[in-house]
Amino acid sequence: SGLAAEGTHVRGEAVSLALRALIMDVPGAVDLVAAIAAQTRDAVELATIKEVATGLGLGDTPAMSSAFAFAEGRKDDARAALVRGIAGGDERAAHALLWLAIEARDLEALRLLRERRPALLSPDLLAVARASELVTTGDARSAVDALDVVSGENVLGWAADVRARAMKTWTASEFAAWPEILA
Repeated sequence: SGLAAEGTHVRGEAVSLALRALIMDVPGAVDLVAAIAAQTRDAVELATIKEVATGLGLGDTPAMSSAFAFAEGRKDDARAALVRGIAGGDERAAHALLWLAIEARDLEALRLLRERRPALLSPDLLAVARASELVTTGDARSAVDALDVVSGENVLGWAADVRARAMKTWTASEFAAWPEILA
């Protein structure tokens, strides 16, 4: 449709302008282009961004490596690139890892942030991390209780997933744990 073509054209212009900013070394352009790359599902667009970033010597930076890996569905590689950046003192990598944790509901990224940059985590994210640990250790009741404080829109869906995992433990055996379910 015409509207879809218009949206594609506008996105193409936005990517083109972001790449120009990257070439001109505009402050913040690396983060902008990395965010665009991480979100794209267009192979041609991703290849263009990779070509420009590589040509500028930015292709192996934590931000770009992570963005490319995420766009290609390689979440573990994306996380590893950001952890490498954090280890090297790149504070932007910590913020990108936070984005990855939320966007991909990546508990390992959340765990790493809790270890290395706990001040970045909101009370909601800390509750999700704690609840997930409780589910893993078999304390579903406490996990469900821990999630009661979650109210942030960007974390509610993740909290609901962890709550569902906890509740499944009550019905996973031959007999349902009715007291827990009805509590």
